[in-house]
Amino acid sequence: MRSRSRSLPLLFFVLLINLLSPPNLIGQNAIFDSLKSKINSFPQDSTRIRNYFDEIENNVVANPEVALKLSKEAGALALKNKWITKKARALFLRSRIYASKGDVDSSLLYGEEALINFQYLKEINWEFQARANLGNCYFAAEDFKKAIEKFLWALELESEISKKDYLSSVYGSLGLAYQYTGSFEKALENHLKGLKFREQFADQIGIAASHDNLGINYFELGDYEKALEHYNLGLEIYRELNDSTQMLRRTYSIGGAFYGKREYDLALDYLNEALNLAIKAKNTGVEISCYQVIGLVHIKKEEFFEAEKLLKRAEAIFPENGSERMLVYLKTNLSVLYLNWGTKVQKNRVIHLQKAKNIALETLKLTQEFNFLQLSKKAVEVLYKSNEELGNYKQALTYMKNYVEIKDSLLNEDKQKDMLALEAKYETEKKDLKIDLLNKDAELANLTLAKNEENQKRQQNIIYSLIGAANVFLIIGILIFRLYKQKQRNNGKLREQYAIILSQKEENEILLKEIHHRVKNNLQIISSLLDLQSRGANDEGTKMAVNDGQNRVRAMSLIHEMLYQNENMAEIDIKKYVGQLFNQIISINSVLGSKEVEQKIEIPDDLILDIDTAIPLGLILTELITNSFKYAFDNVDKGIISIHLKRESNRNYELQVFDNGQGLPDNFQISKTKTLGLRLVRTLSKQLKGKVDYSFEKGAKFVLNFQSVPKSEIHG
Repeated sequence: MRSRSRSLPLLFFVLLINLLSPPNLIGQNAIFDSLKSKINSFPQDSTRIRNYFDEIENNVVANPEVALKLSKEAGALALKNKWITKKARALFLRSRIYASKGDVDSSLLYGEEALINFQYLKEINWEFQARANLGNCYFAAEDFKKAIEKFLWALELESEISKKDYLSSVYGSLGLAYQYTGSFEKALENHLKGLKFREQFADQIGIAASHDNLGINYFELGDYEKALEHYNLGLEIYRELNDSTQMLRRTYSIGGAFYGKREYDLALDYLNEALNLAIKAKNTGVEISCYQVIGLVHIKKEEFFEAEKLLKRAEAIFPENGSERMLVYLKTNLSVLYLNWGTKVQKNRVIHLQKAKNIALETLKLTQEFNFLQLSKKAVEVLYKSNEELGNYKQALTYMKNYVEIKDSLLNEDKQKDMLALEAKYETEKKDLKIDLLNKDAELANLTLAKNEENQKRQQNIIYSLIGAANVFLIIGILIFRLYKQKQRNNGKLREQYAIILSQKEENEILLKEIHHRVKNNLQIISSLLDLQSRGANDEGTKMAVNDGQNRVRAMSLIHEMLYQNENMAEIDIKKYVGQLFNQIISINSVLGSKEVEQKIEIPDDLILDIDTAIPLGLILTELITNSFKYAFDNVDKGIISIHLKRESNRNYELQVFDNGQGLPDNFQISKTKTLGLRLVRTLSKQLKGKVDYSFEKGAKFVLNFQSVPKSEIHG
């Protein structure tokens, strides 16, 4: 779990409210005394405790100190009347109150105590809520992996609970937890389930929240059309509810989605509308966010003066006690502005690059101070590129190596969290087993106390009967014990052998992952060295040759990076690989000044290829896509590159790569080409036992029919 002493986004809002509006203790006491007096005026305890629970629910967020005192009164009243279920409910509410106050440890303590009571009482609906409540506690502490574990544990009871309206909030919270850990596909699945239940129970606010979260998920997955669809659905509901705060946030989100689609003029329309609303509502947080995204739009449009003005405005109104994470994002955007400005405009080039470098150094210091490793990576990237542009190649290489190390650290941190989650799951299961045993002991003790006298009479008769059968049982027992010991010895040997096999398997997997990891790192360093070499070259032909080599190295590096991160270290999700490869080539060619190019990728989601097929296929795609960027779009307003891959039969595949450019000369024959790239395509095609053909169909079209070649045929 992360240290709770640092800024936590979910707790920050609670802390900020407390700072801006210090609680009036005298007023809180007066509210409590008034409510207690009103509740105690009822003649019956059963009526009193119902009113206690109602008032606690009303005050959990508004007056948590009042709610806490009321929960203690309710607990005492339940204990006096021996109402075990109501006592457990008072503990459950106390857990929720502490969570709203930001006291996660106390919230977990009372939440687990309430859960034990509900389990003993076999109150399934309450047990479900208590399990989910523990997930909410860990969620508030930003321990999202533990939160996911608890929410899934709660959902194991889905078929047993009678109150299905509880499910919508649990699926929604589980979706958010997956969202915050970057598992957007799983987040999407759970938000859709949550939306289904909310629609079933006509929960309009919940439905709007589900659409918001679905929009964020689709945005992160790069499906901006879907993101816009859900943002607009949420906005319609907030308009019906006249919720101006949420309407403002959704307007901002829609602007962000258009930014993702690169429709910058539309993005500016929505972002400027959101900015005006935020200024009018005095919502400084959204105002700062709007300035930043509008600034990023202007950077994309190479309107650097306007971008600087907006980002400086955001910096000027940033609150003194504002979120450190937001401050780092702001400074990061400033460093990106000056890096782009210095890279693309010759005037004051050195001044802008030096500013990018200085701000990135300041940002890096902040990220290290607050342990923002993900944001450290961006700061180091800016330092690497700004030093490279300034000709400080030695420093650039140092920061490039730091960049690679931070990427690896992020991967290792995720693995560490997975190990901790497994360990925590083991401890939870062990604890649950102990709880079950304690519950059974308690149940047995209660039964014994209730029927003590009757049992004493029966025991005398049973004892006499047992004495007669004792000898027979003793003999049988000895035989069973011997058989049991023999079985234990055999099982022990089997366990030892299994442990050895499992250990060897795990060691082999770790070694294989380390090999992929090292190969990937070495290829990245080679790529960076080629990048530095191309910067120092004056001849355009040399630069182009080095860039081609860099593309080939990066294509192979990407394979090893995916294998290092995969559970299966022999196979590649080819659709994911092609998408990342395409974006990688786009990023390189955008630096070289190429036009904006639309990508169309049609590959089945379940298409998996082994590494021996994926590497030559990746190199072939690299050559064909790079050729399109270099030669195809000189006389075209908007470039399009289309990639289509399908399985023809068990081992046979067809790859089509098309661009809408001017095509190759009329007499072009790929079998007679002398260019290195297309000769490489032809050679790699043969390695895949395939054949590549070229044709002109309103653009250049390459078709490769190939086979996934078994390892025995490649290496044998």
